Amino acid sequence: MMGGPFIIFVNVPSILVVIGGTFAVILMRVTLGDFLGSFKIGLKEFFYKHVCLTNLQPKVQDLYLDTTLQSYGNYSAMNYIYLT
Repeated sequence: MMGGPFIIFVNVPSILVVIGGTFAVILMRVTLGDFLGSFKIGLKEFFYKHVCLTNLQPKVQDLYLDTTLQSYGNYSAMNYIYLT
């Protein structure tokens, strides 16, 4: 049986039963809107655009500084930032 066609291992009716049953069970557990929305989420994974983190670092540092200054007051926050 060496070199036989791969198609002999594929049974189309069984594949349809498995896929159809999977969708039926999912639709019994979630709403139609959530089910259709999951495809939108799944497509975002395939078309994800990488974010450059080096451009984000100064913004995060500024946000941290602003939040710390608001929380602890100006003097103690600056001492905390420089000592750590």
